[in-house]
Amino acid sequence: MAEKKRKMEHYFYHCERNPAGFWRLKSENFESDKRERVRKEADELSNKLDQ
Repeated sequence: MAEKKRKMEHYFYHCERNPAGFWRLKSENFESDKRERVRKEADELSNKLDQ
């Protein structure tokens, strides 16, 4: 638990130092998650059509 707290404080420190970088990274992560959801949905639909 102490290691997790240390990491959180470290990340927070860097986010505070570079808020624009944090928001850019956050946006990139959301976009990546969205692309992955769409890819999975497309695969599921494709599999249904192949049946």
